[in-house]
Amino acid sequence: MLTVSKKHVSVVSIGKARPRTAVAVAHGLGLPIEKTLTAIYRAPSLLVSDVDAHLADKLTSLLEQVGLETEVSDKPPVFEEKPLFDIALRLTNPASAHDVADALASFCACDTERALNMMITPPGVVLGRVSKPTADALQAALPDDAAELIASDIKEARYVLIHNGESRTVLGRLERAVAELGYQPLGAGVLMADDLGFADAEALWGTFGRTGSIRIVNRDFLHFEIWLEGRRAGPEDPERVAAMHTLAGIPENTAERLLDHSPFVLESDVRHHGLEDRMSAYTAAGLQVRAELTTFQAVSLDIVGASEPERLDAALRALSLPVGTLPVRTPAMMETQARITRATLEAVGAEVYFAELQHG
Repeated sequence: MLTVSKKHVSVVSIGKARPRTAVAVAHGLGLPIEKTLTAIYRAPSLLVSDVDAHLADKLTSLLEQVGLETEVSDKPPVFEEKPLFDIALRLTNPASAHDVADALASFCACDTERALNMMITPPGVVLGRVSKPTADALQAALPDDAAELIASDIKEARYVLIHNGESRTVLGRLERAVAELGYQPLGAGVLMADDLGFADAEALWGTFGRTGSIRIVNRDFLHFEIWLEGRRAGPEDPERVAAMHTLAGIPENTAERLLDHSPFVLESDVRHHGLEDRMSAYTAAGLQVRAELTTFQAVSLDIVGASEPERLDAALRALSLPVGTLPVRTPAMMETQARITRATLEAVGAEVYFAELQHG
């Protein structure tokens, strides 16, 4: 009796492929989209098992034509476990938001609207649990100088636990669970813990995620403002001015005047991993500072002038924003959306400023 040899097809590396194209090929051959994406994003990984040799050869040939690196084996492969990363994007040039969204959509096998929504929904996570080569491939696919890609090893990262529910029963259970894991609950505020390990974050999400009362966020994706509150005893003003110039880039003559006009923002867009060192440096120079988390803030825009009112009105209508006599304030929106909206309005000659901040 003739025995037909079955083959196993693996994705070795994402190579130069765009997952959207590779998924289209695999789907055309009858492979599930989600399974194919997972195999690509987490390569090296098994794509399909126990297929006839001719189908395995056809599949690998087509996938390699679109840039994937693949392998056919007689036995199910065993791959060494490698780190997986969560990926967030932070726009550095809001005017390029739609170009970034187009590139992300092409890469992720989704439409541009969904890609844009992922970018503007804090904290901007666009891919979860993917390999380092996948992160590198996405970086290469993005427009130059348009967005910062932040790749965080999910098992090495630390996580914050945010309580955003109204049930006191759930809150009580959550406080006990945090304490049982060995963490000191931070108090009655929304921030319950700020240094969770991966396993503990997973355990808490497994228990409380379905309640809709918590949010667990990778600290690597958080951004802060540093506010100057005033002077501290000790150093003289020249040292304070020098710190404001060196750390925040404020011209020394301006810094000297600003010392008497606190509170104000010294720095924006400070990542968590560098926050403690910068706060310590300001403190050592005799400055009283505080950090404010901005990742989940909602922002309004004040439109105070327009060089071309008709173009501004058209842009506002396209953005579904109110049109009226200037000055006008927009409804609150997430911070990244506000930055994109501001850039869009400035492109048609509007004078736009950030208004009040509201915590989301």
